[in-house]
Amino acid sequence: MKMPDREKVITGIQYCLEGNCNVNCPYLTGKSPCPNAMLRDALALLMEQEARILSLGEAIEGKNGLEIDPWVFVELKGREDIFIGSVNDASHYNYPDSSFGVRKFFQINRNFPASKIYPYTDYMKTVRCWTHKPSEEQRKAVKWDE
Repeated sequence: MKMPDREKVITGIQYCLEGNCNVNCPYLTGKSPCPNAMLRDALALLMEQEARILSLGEAIEGKNGLEIDPWVFVELKGREDIFIGSVNDASHYNYPDSSFGVRKFFQINRNFPASKIYPYTDYMKTVRCWTHKPSEEQRKAVKWDE
């Protein structure tokens, strides 16, 4: 699904708030504006800001339109803290096939190394990445793979 154009939504909302729905309004259809289309687009933009789990491919790719792109929020199973880090495909280095590396953006404590290599099969079992920092409720709602 293609994301709505942010500028179009902003412009449409501005026209509506000013009571100035005219030919310049991007949501004008025929003789009247279409607020339902504008509201759908605004809702889609807001929902995109919700924290969600990234697929491993999205996390490795690093071009996922995140607010901290190419960084992600990394969660390790059994730990309460979440850190900002980057994920890269480590298969082409001297690691076993199908491996990915997680690197911390900065080292706050020494309980986790600055970088670590995981097999692909560990994703969603021991490590997972989020688009935004998740709340405790969001973390609990998304179950880890067994």
